[in-house]
Amino acid sequence: MADIIGVSITQASVQVVPGESATIGITVKNASNVVDVLYIAVEGLDPSWYQLSVVQSSLFPGDEASGTLTLTPPKTSDAIARSYPFTIKTTSQKDPTQSTSSPVELEVQPFHSFEMKLHPQKATGATGIYRLSIKNTGNADLNIDLEGGDPEDLCSFTFDHQRPRVSPGQEFEVEVQVTPGKRPFKGRAKAYRLTITGTPDPGTAEPVSILAELDATARLPGFFGRMFGRKPRAPRTPRAAAPGSSITKEKRRLPRWAMIAAGAAVAVIILVVILVFTLGGGGLPTYEIDFVINPDQTSTFGFDLPDGEATRIDAEAEWSKSDDALVVVIHRPNGRTSDPLPISSSGGSVTFFVDAADGLSGWAIEVTNTNSIEQADGVLKLSFSKK
Repeated sequence: MADIIGVSITQASVQVVPGESATIGITVKNASNVVDVLYIAVEGLDPSWYQLSVVQSSLFPGDEASGTLTLTPPKTSDAIARSYPFTIKTTSQKDPTQSTSSPVELEVQPFHSFEMKLHPQKATGATGIYRLSIKNTGNADLNIDLEGGDPEDLCSFTFDHQRPRVSPGQEFEVEVQVTPGKRPFKGRAKAYRLTITGTPDPGTAEPVSILAELDATARLPGFFGRMFGRKPRAPRTPRAAAPGSSITKEKRRLPRWAMIAAGAAVAVIILVVILVFTLGGGGLPTYEIDFVINPDQTSTFGFDLPDGEATRIDAEAEWSKSDDALVVVIHRPNGRTSDPLPISSSGGSVTFFVDAADGLSGWAIEVTNTNSIEQADGVLKLSFSKK
């Protein structure tokens, strides 16, 4: 300590919660025998974190002056929870080589908060593939347990990171795969309302939940339903009786046993056709997926490979209201993705080569509308082959 400067502070250590303030009192004394100006400064601390009520004081010999140092670390991830040592330095104007430094320890307390976002909000297919983004908006590390559910408790949720640890200010991405327990055999997709919840360690932040949707498509591809679906029959106009005839013939009906036999025969034929297609005798099925994708948005559609021999997928899309291209990406069950490939609105398709050894289920195709103004509304066709 310089002989000509006297300094005292009310406390040498202080704890502060970000966003709140703590105050340290400072008293300086001119211990010299001449009039002097004493400068007060803070060294080693972000200037935006503090405010000095007095930065200089002109004092006669033996006089004192008092001021305050107000510490207010911001409530952001930049004010990481830890100890920040700094000094309060007082310097003589008369003799700048004379100065006094008072060490202070600022302990920034932790606060916890985080945000979650899901993309896409809605998936369509045999399996739903989502990307969950977790951002730590607090100032301390967070461990977050992830779980999912649906009101019917029919879906299973798989996270590639079940308990991610996220640092302050950092963003962590988790892939979520949702497999429905029940899918319709044919017809319309079954809609599931999903909830994904992130629960941090006890005593930190409150859990955060986010909603999602999954339209589980039918196990039987759409063209089978169109092939075997019954079409309404137009009512027949009764035939007029022949001129001069007073007797109307009654239509003969088949015996009950004949109708049962005919129905059984039709059922056998349908079953044989389905088995032929399923076992490969009639070729592999084609999936048709209706989509509506907003400008600059992405949708993900899950699907299964039809068998263990499919080695190629041809994706073709037809849509309206957008002249720009759609961009498609294949997601494999092991988490790997293909390079993004565009499909032109004027026609054409893209081809992906796949390996059924990666698994028959858990595949997904991601479609992005690159038009920033218009919505894309159309149909995506996936054709499988062994070539």
